[in-house]
Amino acid sequence: MSGHRRAVLGAYRGCGPRARAHVALRWATAPLPAVVDLLPPTGRILDLGCGHGLVALLAAQRSPDRSVHAVDVDGAKLAVLRRAATASGLGGRVEVERVGEGWTPPAGAYDAVVVADVLYLLGRSRAVALLRQVAEAVRPGGTVVVKEVGSHPRWKARVNQVQERVAVGVLGITRGATVDVLPEALVERALAGAGLRVEQRRLDHLRFHPHVAFVGHRPPRPAT
Repeated sequence: MSGHRRAVLGAYRGCGPRARAHVALRWATAPLPAVVDLLPPTGRILDLGCGHGLVALLAAQRSPDRSVHAVDVDGAKLAVLRRAATASGLGGRVEVERVGEGWTPPAGAYDAVVVADVLYLLGRSRAVALLRQVAEAVRPGGTVVVKEVGSHPRWKARVNQVQERVAVGVLGITRGATVDVLPEALVERALAGAGLRVEQRRLDHLRFHPHVAFVGHRPPRPAT
């Protein structure tokens, strides 16, 4: 077990078997360290739709110069995150907040925003609106990292679709009204249309799920 994995998953030791199983499965199936590596090493970071908070804790753990504002609509998952943040000694740099369904991040408030595996649960119109909002939430020179499952290769997309329909519709461990994977081109257009320079990164090498990340950079203010 790597040092980062041991430290992060170990923080959930006292959070109950259901939460521990969920975070262990998420770590095993999603390239979370690779997602965190796309964030800037310093600054205030918004983790929107943080769930149990694996990305938030890992981001704070990997750099003492990061502070993380972790928000979600699920109070039960946030209670787990608060406990894990305290257990890991990161509570001072991980701010946990429950927000409503229509919450909008304040404009220009963050150096970076990360949205990991959230858009597919919203439906396309809400997802596109959220992409514009997170783009506006970063300061000049800031970064937006959106990690989603892609639509290809098709066999990986089918594996993910089955898993998510079980998680959302059968087990109820993921909160959402729908499972709708957005085309990669749609995500890229939405971020670019909000003024970001966008690059796409595949993160699914040797994985069964079609993970893809979109990294958007807001240009810095012109020098005066």
